[in-house]
Amino acid sequence: MIKIAQANAVDAGVDDIVHFEKKSLSETKEWDGYVITNPPYGKRMDSDDLE
Repeated sequence: MIKIAQANAVDAGVDDIVHFEKKSLSETKEWDGYVITNPPYGKRMDSDDLE
């Protein structure tokens, strides 16, 4: 999924100002920036879906 997001950033011309990485929310620091997610449409997520 990150490779797709990176390709989209290149297509949009913003790849020089965005950075993608996958990690647990608990590993982030306040100054890390923003967390943006895009879960699958039409699917309910529960605690079993957490990584």
